[in-house]
Amino acid sequence: MLSLLRGFARSKVAMIIIGLLVVGLAAYALPNVFSGGQPRGMISAGDRFVVKGALDQRIDNYIQASFTQNQQRISRQDVAQSGVAEQIIQYVAGETAQLAYADEERIKATRFAVSNFVASAPRFRDPITGEFSAETYRSEVLRQSRSIEDFEKELRDSLTTDYVKGAVIAGADVPDALSKAWALGQSEERFISYVNVPNSVADEIEPPTEVELVSFYDERKQMFEKPQRRAVSILSISADDFVDDAKVSEEDIRAFYDFRIKDYSSPETRIVMQLSSTDRSVAQRAADEIGVGGDPKMVAAGIEGLSIRERTVQPDDIANQQYADVLFALPEGEVFGPMQVDDQWVTAKIVDITPGIPQPFESVSEEISQLLAQEAAQDIYEASLENFFDLIGGGFSLEEAGEQIGAPVMHFQPVDRTGRTAQGRQLGAFMARQGAMTIINNLAFEGETSDVLDDPADGGMMVYRLDYIEPANIPEFADIRDSVEAAYMVMKKNEAVETIAAAIIQSARESGDLDAAAAEQKLTVVDPGQALTRRQLPEGISRSVYMTTFNAAQDQFIEANEQDGSRTIVHVKKISTATPENLAIMAPAGKRVLQDPLFSDMENAFYGSVYEDIDLQFNSQQISEYLKAMAGVE
Repeated sequence: MLSLLRGFARSKVAMIIIGLLVVGLAAYALPNVFSGGQPRGMISAGDRFVVKGALDQRIDNYIQASFTQNQQRISRQDVAQSGVAEQIIQYVAGETAQLAYADEERIKATRFAVSNFVASAPRFRDPITGEFSAETYRSEVLRQSRSIEDFEKELRDSLTTDYVKGAVIAGADVPDALSKAWALGQSEERFISYVNVPNSVADEIEPPTEVELVSFYDERKQMFEKPQRRAVSILSISADDFVDDAKVSEEDIRAFYDFRIKDYSSPETRIVMQLSSTDRSVAQRAADEIGVGGDPKMVAAGIEGLSIRERTVQPDDIANQQYADVLFALPEGEVFGPMQVDDQWVTAKIVDITPGIPQPFESVSEEISQLLAQEAAQDIYEASLENFFDLIGGGFSLEEAGEQIGAPVMHFQPVDRTGRTAQGRQLGAFMARQGAMTIINNLAFEGETSDVLDDPADGGMMVYRLDYIEPANIPEFADIRDSVEAAYMVMKKNEAVETIAAAIIQSARESGDLDAAAAEQKLTVVDPGQALTRRQLPEGISRSVYMTTFNAAQDQFIEANEQDGSRTIVHVKKISTATPENLAIMAPAGKRVLQDPLFSDMENAFYGSVYEDIDLQFNSQQISEYLKAMAGVE
């Protein structure tokens, strides 16, 4: 459950619920929720304060949103143990500071603005008529265990913070100079020719003598240093570890199959008598008459401006998803409407329902068995987590904890700070776990373990242990002679390539002719045959040549260092830009491209100033007790 919750906490839906998409609070250096201060309530700023009930409501909203997305219940304890509760408190604190600022500036959403928002919100509309429904509004708010008054107060606060945000960037515009500079760069075309000096020109390097090698080693000992390496072990626990322990009976599989039979059947088919008109009142009259027993065909014949059509449909045949949802949710004989579908008002009667044809139980039983085993394994995993935390926190070794919970400890070869072994391999176990090397490198002494962490590799929990450290050292010459010789030859080849490249550049600069300079070294110049632009890297042009081209002036000869150690001499023959008329046409596009980062910087600066000026206070003791009680910590 915790892994599911943490996954949801990182989802876009949850970020909207928590409010992390509204303001990146971490960027504004909000005070730590456990710092001092004795505010009114748990959090306060200006005349605003937050009490326990308000935080409870935010937590409950998050839990409901999680259920809506994942169809699995999570508890308040899960929310606290995963760290999401503290994120929500941080958001509420930021929101409180913003509202306190709005109060000081006398910024407040009007009751009309609240009413207008409610009346236009899709979730408060009648699903049949598409119009605002006071009953739907009341039911939706009460379903969230909130009063209308509290809901509208929170909505007013939300609109107020939107006003503040809008005021920050209102009237802001990207300066013409910036948009013109963008347009100039985007329109620029550069025509080049180039010659590559390959490593093969240095194939005839004489091998070094032993004296030269020893001297090379002595002068460059640091380049042969072996870095410190750390050997670690990982104990990871996830639902996958318990799949073999999950017991799924034939009765369980059959019961699931019977309960979810629609999921294992072909789509059901419905015969629908559909009456439609461009006039809502006409469709309403049809619905009224059919609803009291009228025959749809006779009703259609007696009402002007009403068309009728008998349709045999499956869910995928209905283009309008809202219409399809209603159509396939009602029982046989039911009448509904009028409902707006595109430019028509539709009334319909469900005439007949033909269920889909189920797949044979035998053909899907294995699939169901695996699904139920995964669900059972998830339950076993969640039940094992408390024991896992107790074992790790109780001082048991990873091996002892692993034996108790039935999960093996993974041991790894020593790796350097980048995760490479002495053979230069990067271990997949560390690559699959984002931030693994940061955690490993922060372990200070042999035997130290990390905190219990999320395991990004399988969605479970994990602990790192530092087993031992291999100190950095410089091997003796005799032990790495072959490596020293290889490094010596690479150096000499680079020097040879660089010497030829320098000769070509000097000759080209003196003569102004790259072709002749390249021919002196028996090399050939390449002309791409197309202009280079900042919009796209052309095929066949290396990134180093591309970047060098746009760092050079017209008629300049410049050297680019390639990834394989070769050198490329580039001649920028011509630079052309768009006409003033075309630049003026392109400038508005530049404004659009530059607008978002500009507005983001303005908002960051503004909110940073607000959080510095507003006296935001936390009751650290109450918050700590609140989180501990929610997490079930004594």
